[in-house]
Amino acid sequence: MKTQPRFPQPDAEEMRRRHYSHGAIDGTLHIRSLGDEQVLAAARNQESDAHRAILKHLGTNTNPSWITGRCAEEAYERGLIGEREFDYLFDQ
Repeated sequence: MKTQPRFPQPDAEEMRRRHYSHGAIDGTLHIRSLGDEQVLAAARNQESDAHRAILKHLGTNTNPSWITGRCAEEAYERGLIGEREFDYLFDQ
């Protein structure tokens, strides 16, 4: 299942206007396409299969902390985690 975000999210064109890199756009769109359980697992544990799958998709040059932060942000936007857990995960 994939919960819809609480707030409008920028599409690929808007991200380009905001000067996101091609890798950041690809990664963001890929993470948005994942189900709730995958997003939560990747946000909460860098050793999870979900986190490893994202890293494999994006390439090993991707910073694992970036993946964790983006997944935490996505989980928060979908209302899957609260502000407190978001802050904890994002600051790791």
